[in-house]
Amino acid sequence: MSLPVVLDEQRARQLDSAGRIILRIPIGVGLAQRQMVARGEQQSLFDLAPTERGYEWPAGSGVFVTSQELVAQCPIGQAGDCVDVNLLQGFSRSKPVGKARIAAVKVEPLELISDTTIRAEGYENWTEYAFHWNQRYPGAPWDFDPVCWVAEICQSSLAS
Repeated sequence: MSLPVVLDEQRARQLDSAGRIILRIPIGVGLAQRQMVARGEQQSLFDLAPTERGYEWPAGSGVFVTSQELVAQCPIGQAGDCVDVNLLQGFSRSKPVGKARIAAVKVEPLELISDTTIRAEGYENWTEYAFHWNQRYPGAPWDFDPVCWVAEICQSSLAS
C-alpha cells in the first residue's frame, strides 16, 4: 500500500494548473554511491562487465542496492500506480482532493535538480525551493545533498 501524496496549497495549484508536478522525497543523506557489476552476462572476454549505479542504503550499513531496487521502495508507489492526493491543512492534517497517476519514478541526488525542475515542482527559484525543502525535511537538509526519490505525478481527477 502506498502513501497518499500530500501537497501544500502552492504545489496543489501547480498540479492543478500544469496537470503534473515533480515531487522529491529524501531517501537519506551521506549515502555512498557505487558502480556495481550488473546481473547480466558479459558479452565477451574483452568487453567490460555491465555495471549498475547503486547506493549504500541505509547509510553506513555496508549494504549496496541498485538504483532500481531503491525505486521499488518509493513510499508513494511505482510508475503507473494511481495515488490519492491530499491537501495539507493546519495541525498536520490533510483532506482528500482527488487522485493522480505516477508517470515515472527515479532516484538521484538533490544536487542534480535544474531550474526547470524547480519550476515544475511549483517554485520560482533555488532560494525559495531550498527554504521550503529545509522546512519540510529537516532531517535531510538541502546543504547535505540528500539522495531522493523523484516522482512525476500527473493529474487524474479532482474531488470538490
